[in-house]
Amino acid sequence: MWEINLSEQIYTFLLSLIVGSALCLFYDTLREAEKQIRMSKRAVFFVDVIFFALAGLFDFCFFLVRCNGDIRGFVFVGQFIGFVIFRAALSRFYGILLLVIFKLIKALKKIINKWIFTPAALFSTQIRSILVDFYKKLLKFMQKKVEKS
Repeated sequence: MWEINLSEQIYTFLLSLIVGSALCLFYDTLREAEKQIRMSKRAVFFVDVIFFALAGLFDFCFFLVRCNGDIRGFVFVGQFIGFVIFRAALSRFYGILLLVIFKLIKALKKIINKWIFTPAALFSTQIRSILVDFYKKLLKFMQKKVEKS
């Protein structure tokens, strides 16, 4: 049977604290994205299901790598403690940081729209009108040639 010594258990517990913090970080990111996008309740439900599925997959991989697939209670406790500590201590600051990041993304989106997509749309509209005019002139020219023959 595969045994894990005390120093490995302590190291695994500390890693589980980090995993819990990372899961809280991911959770906070999804929550802030839901606020910014203003998702419907149905979409929030599906995002939550995806979050818990990914968290479960991540936990499965963590148990597989650190504990050789054995489920250890202290890992769940460590993840819970890491999640709660991050949520209580840093989640508010991370939320503010995410808010700033989302505002920067929105501003960048406006700049890109103003400087790239709007001129491209105007250019494509002008090209379209030129092509339509050319097509009409070509059609008239062809009709005259057909009438003459």
